[in-house]
Amino acid sequence: VAVLLEQWFLWSLIGFKASLYVIALEFAGLWWYYNFKYLITEPANTSDFLLFKKKSLEMSWAKNRIPAAILYEAYITGDIDIKGDVFETLMNKRSEFIDYRPTFSLLKFLVLQFFPSHSSSFHGQHNDKKEIAEHYDRGNDFFNAFMGPSMVYTSGIFHGLDQTLE
Repeated sequence: VAVLLEQWFLWSLIGFKASLYVIALEFAGLWWYYNFKYLITEPANTSDFLLFKKKSLEMSWAKNRIPAAILYEAYITGDIDIKGDVFETLMNKRSEFIDYRPTFSLLKFLVLQFFPSHSSSFHGQHNDKKEIAEHYDRGNDFFNAFMGPSMVYTSGIFHGLDQTLE
């Protein structure tokens, strides 16, 4: 009986290790598919519309449509700028250089919304403090960029660079 248990344990251990290798291979396959098949977008002259400040982004997206989530993240972090009038470019030319497929970071965000500790939908005192701090700890330069000297929240569409935020 001891020998049978020992053999069973040995085979179970081998099976467990094999399962880990199979899972690792599956994740490697998914990673390869995501990076080398899924994220390969249609050719486009994206560099006609965007100024790339980060070489890796330029190498990846200057000649292909850029996924909207990547464009958004890079624009917010200052790694990409939009040539010309931002509103006009996004309103009238977006279909020429933006791809709307979901990215891994977007899918991760959506999945995490089901977990209260990561979700912005489940409000608790800890999450509220965290979100408020992330928003308001940006400093006056950030808010002045879209609020103007009055520092008052407003909304509107401007039809020229000669108009002020006031």
